[in-house]
Amino acid sequence: MTSSKRCLQRNRTVRCHEGQPTRSCYRIWMVRQEELDALITRKEMFEAELYHSQVKQEAVSLHEKLQELELRRDAMVAEDKSMGSPQEERDRLFKQ
Repeated sequence: MTSSKRCLQRNRTVRCHEGQPTRSCYRIWMVRQEELDALITRKEMFEAELYHSQVKQEAVSLHEKLQELELRRDAMVAEDKSMGSPQEERDRLFKQ
């Protein structure tokens, strides 16, 4: 059974596994919340930096395109491997 406790400062809920929330649960939650806040701040900083840099926007775009092309290549290689030799393919088609 889980219980909840409202954090008055941030109006968030702290959940613990058994009984009432303990101070250690609250401390763990606060540490994780601080880590999350720091990550959100870093993300916003990177997004702002990206917004103002045409070169970085182009780099992100090219990286995304590269990932798509690599996935496509991998799918084509897998398809090619599954087809077999031309003779095997011909035999398979004749059997249908």
